Amino acid sequence: MEKHALLGTNAIVFPGVTIQEGAIVAAGSIVTKDCDPWGIYMGAPAKKVKERRRDNVLSLEKDLIQKYGG
Repeated sequence: MEKHALLGTNAIVFPGVTIQEGAIVAAGSIVTKDCDPWGIYMGAPAKKVKERRRDNVLSLEKDLIQKYGG
């Protein structure tokens, strides 16, 4: 798993699979192949259903670092 990636509850990720930066895997999904950066995946097997807005996440990260240090 890379930075800003998220896994839902009971998601299964096969060995050797990479959840790339910012990707989200929905609860109960089965991931058999690498996930593209900033994609949203769901299903069994998991398929990309949407793109995640990279700029929003990185903006929130910047705000948190400014507020709390990092």
